[in-house]
Amino acid sequence: MVDKKEISDLKKRKKEEETLLEMGKFYFLNGKYKEAIAELEKVVKLNPKNSEAYYNLGLVYETKG
Repeated sequence: MVDKKEISDLKKRKKEEETLLEMGKFYFLNGKYKEAIAELEKVVKLNPKNSEAYYNLGLVYETKG
């Protein structure tokens, strides 16, 4: 059985993941590729199954060259 603390921790982790993903996209759109990569790699570390993070990392690396 899952308790309230575990649910709260999962929600916080998901929120952190979403925030990092948005920061990565923001940095990418503003040409700050190094920062974008750092944020997106944090997302992958939190959730290795986050396909959107991998997609955005690919965009950054492709654009950066």
